[in-house]
Amino acid sequence: MTKTFTLLTIAAMMAASNTFAQVTDQPEGTVYDTYAESESFFPWGQDATKPTIEANQGYRLQLIDDGEGTVYMKHPFPQQWSITEDDGYLKLTRQTDGTYAMELPQAVFYTSDGRLTYAHVYNVTVTQDEDGKDVYSYAPCTTTDRITFDYADGVLTQRDDLMIALTDANDKWLLYGVWKIKCSSPGEKVLLPAGAELKDYLLKATDDYGYKVNRMVKGAVVGNDIYMAPFADFEDSFIRGTIEGDRASFPTNQYLGFSPFWDRHAYARTAKMEEVWDEEAEDWFNIFEDAATAEFDFDAEKGVLTADYNTSIIENGSPDKIAIITALVNPSFTRFVERAATPADPQLPIYGFAPFDPDYGDSYFIVVIPEEDVDGNFINPSQLYYNIFIDGELFTFDEDDYDVWEPMTEIPATYDNGEDIFSRDGGQKVIYFYFEGIESFGAQSYYTACGETHYSNLVTRTMEQYLNYDEDDDEWPDPIISDPVTTGIRCTRDATCSQVVNSVWYTANGQMTVAPVHGLNIRSMKMTDGTVKNIKVFVK
Repeated sequence: MTKTFTLLTIAAMMAASNTFAQVTDQPEGTVYDTYAESESFFPWGQDATKPTIEANQGYRLQLIDDGEGTVYMKHPFPQQWSITEDDGYLKLTRQTDGTYAMELPQAVFYTSDGRLTYAHVYNVTVTQDEDGKDVYSYAPCTTTDRITFDYADGVLTQRDDLMIALTDANDKWLLYGVWKIKCSSPGEKVLLPAGAELKDYLLKATDDYGYKVNRMVKGAVVGNDIYMAPFADFEDSFIRGTIEGDRASFPTNQYLGFSPFWDRHAYARTAKMEEVWDEEAEDWFNIFEDAATAEFDFDAEKGVLTADYNTSIIENGSPDKIAIITALVNPSFTRFVERAATPADPQLPIYGFAPFDPDYGDSYFIVVIPEEDVDGNFINPSQLYYNIFIDGELFTFDEDDYDVWEPMTEIPATYDNGEDIFSRDGGQKVIYFYFEGIESFGAQSYYTACGETHYSNLVTRTMEQYLNYDEDDDEWPDPIISDPVTTGIRCTRDATCSQVVNSVWYTANGQMTVAPVHGLNIRSMKMTDGTVKNIKVFVK
């Protein structure tokens, strides 16, 4: 049995006459950031000489229509980040029959080692071996130098089965290629109506791995419509529901936007979760099945939404099927009212440390800063801070040893520099230290709201406790609880002390990302005094 696909690369004798100049500057015209699907090849795994075949769904493929019969396609290789630093565009020209043709070869971009790559037409032949597995063979296409598409107003579909293949200047295939390209509008984001009053809500849920989600989100009620922004990747993207009496209903497949971090468009998809026992694995697994809506009980007076049992809202990578980026299982939303509160004491897991390693020159400790007060009520993490005490002394994180922009003794509970101070869900912090001889590790938190600052107790563990604990012990030794320390703290969060409220990462070319990427990054921080501070961060 033989199946034949045509992939991209052109004969060397055609290259000299047909190659277009590389287009790196964005052309003039209407820009369409499309939802793209394709098949692709790219090198992966231990044997990088054999390409991996992958179906791509939900990535962003930019088209620019000049309105005069030319469309520019930003290079369509979903895995391009692994081989390139500079983007380029491929040119498509309208034909007499109304179709559009990409005449090849065309120069695409320079790789990280300075090589200019070209797009060519290749054929791919698929046969099956004796075990029935597909075997792929690749060869330049010698019968045509073009790929053809149907196109209109940002919607594009490849007509043939040819592959756009990447080659070097000597026509050597670089094992990258893409075919069966389809582009369409990803959808429209929900817009808040004029005059909508946003309020803070506490979101509580578990994710698709069973971990607790506990954070602040924005929401609004406008007439019989309710708006929520439930996903951390899309803090300004809302889903809209309808209120009927004491019930609220959110329909599925609401477009959230494009996530640079995940490199794909995302949708809020509603589902039901079921726990299924796998006999072979001897473990429980979560299975998500599509649901037309997510249904909630709604208490208008208290501002509380409580999902029906096992209701889930998925941050999804496809409008057509479940493709989970992350999930919120059994979510609830409670309108948050700020009030003065004393934060619950930090927790120091006795297993949560690594002793100093002279080979690496560091050690780490784990501390949990609860996002709750002493009565178990949620408090706003953006107004919660903590201090670290080493051998009973307040510790300052300085610029010489830590990836901080100025000396820090008070750490925002949401702070994560991605280098040596990490913040995880559930209030867990992982902090690295670059010296040995620590005899005790302690932490205390404090919370500022309604013009008041309240401190937790100081919680401390000795190194003897850390080193001598036994996983099999029925009881682990209690930490040392001391009265709050309120002196010697450099800043008490008054109006003269400006701290980070939130921050956004950008690449060197200005693209917003969820987290820093390799190379130069810009971190733009909004401070409590309303100012914006930008710093450069280089990630190796």
